[in-house]
Amino acid sequence: IHIALITSGKLGDALISLVIANNLARLGFVVTVCNDFVHSLTGWLPALCTRPEFGRNEYPDGFANFDLVLVDAQSPNLPAEGSSLRSELASRAVFFGLSHFDASLNGRFDRTLFPADRRELLSSLLVGNGLARDRAALLLSASAVVCNDSGVGHLAGALGTPVLCIISRCDPFYTWRPGWGEVTLVPPALPIRALP
Repeated sequence: IHIALITSGKLGDALISLVIANNLARLGFVVTVCNDFVHSLTGWLPALCTRPEFGRNEYPDGFANFDLVLVDAQSPNLPAEGSSLRSELASRAVFFGLSHFDASLNGRFDRTLFPADRRELLSSLLVGNGLARDRAALLLSASAVVCNDSGVGHLAGALGTPVLCIISRCDPFYTWRPGWGEVTLVPPALPIRALP
């Protein structure tokens, strides 16, 4: 079974999405990550296939090569929220969001598009109506969450799940919200502006 993971165009979110890709690969799926940053690291990711980001003209025809397509709602070149093509895509791909979610896509994924011999297995990977929107139950059941400074980390912290959060600041007065839960912040060794 071949799964495409079309990530956010943001470097941090794209790299965090590799956790999803790697877990799927460890379960025996062939996973292609579609992102320019990740594609430039292809030699470092032996368990994954990579390709550049989908161009605007590749939606939705580029999905034909995959059994399942997972799309971050903030993927580069994705048609704007509310466009008719975006709604059409939602019936053929599972949308998720690490930090932003387009509610107009809720419940539109059509599981009958899965090949009949793979429908049960592929459906078992999906949450609810085919959208990885309800992360709260998953985060609540997690032993810990490693993430960047994003909504996922804040939600996990609010639920009381231990969080290791990679932040982009060296500010000793930076305050994490919410202020409860077991949270460890990891700042960069060098200020980001000091890097070439």
